[in-house]
Amino acid sequence: MFRWSTKVRVVAAQRPREFGFVVGLILSGRDMTRWSYEFEQAADGGTDIIESFEMLDDVPWYIAASQRLMGIGDRKANLEAGMRRTLERIKGVAEETR
Repeated sequence: MFRWSTKVRVVAAQRPREFGFVVGLILSGRDMTRWSYEFEQAADGGTDIIESFEMLDDVPWYIAASQRLMGIGDRKANLEAGMRRTLERIKGVAEETR
């Protein structure tokens, strides 16, 4: 029922070790969340990926209200669930290309 898009700003890009970006609010220009991906050689010859986020600012009331309408009651828990889905998708794509 609800969809939106956002533009991000890349804040770290050190191939092949790190990638990071910040998600901001277009209307206010405030940075809201910083996402980081670290890549490390795994013992089995593959790659371990560590995904993390930092909430930089509280969302404004109108976004919080929109999230509640979408069933998102806990922003941090929602971001953590999104991290798990992202890592599962990356793993699936990587395993398909072997």
